[in-house]
Amino acid sequence: MPKLTYLRPWHKRAIEMRWLSVPYEKIASEVGVTLDTVKSWFRAKGFLREAYSRYAEDQILIRKLQEKQEMINTLNGNNQQ
Repeated sequence: MPKLTYLRPWHKRAIEMRWLSVPYEKIASEVGVTLDTVKSWFRAKGFLREAYSRYAEDQILIRKLQEKQEMINTLNGNNQQ
């Protein structure tokens, strides 16, 4: 499966949109492919499935790190973002 850095811009955009829970129809329209193509990309063995899984894991990790940093800032009396 392709690494995110090797994907075309429209593939990356599709992954980002999927993470944001954008419906497949809207993803297809924005990236200029058919609905069936988008569905096939994200199926269990689809072209983008592994890249999406890695992207999702990264986003979850980023969110957790941001939450921890906010907690540290609060404990230190520093509420700046």
